[in-house]
Amino acid sequence: AVVSAPSPVGTRVLEGYGDPARSPERDLAAMALVMENFLLLNKAAAARPLSANEEWAAALRGLDGRSERFLQDGDPVLNQRGQLVDRWGAPLFFHAVGGGRWDVRSAGPDRTMWTADDLQRNADGTLARGPTLE
Repeated sequence: AVVSAPSPVGTRVLEGYGDPARSPERDLAAMALVMENFLLLNKAAAARPLSANEEWAAALRGLDGRSERFLQDGDPVLNQRGQLVDRWGAPLFFHAVGGGRWDVRSAGPDRTMWTADDLQRNADGTLARGPTLE
């Protein structure tokens, strides 16, 4: 019998990402959990903070040469350019706030960043949407 390799941990944590039956805030919380777990298991990455979407995507795919694979290449959270995307297909924005913590921002349904329908999972675990964002 052929035994397939288990899915990477990030793929399992993000299962259901973008599902219309789930909230977009839950998607962002799941992405933040993947990032936190990645940093716990990859001390070298924690010492050299990641900030750009492309840096996170490469590190989570194990392409940085020093970390295990957290996502598969064809994972639905990745677009064809290798960027991490929200449920609407827009690239996520990561803002390092220090101490190994990040805000994760989605452009929202209009797919345009920095507009009233954006949503964000703050580094402290709170969620902000639309007018509550600064």
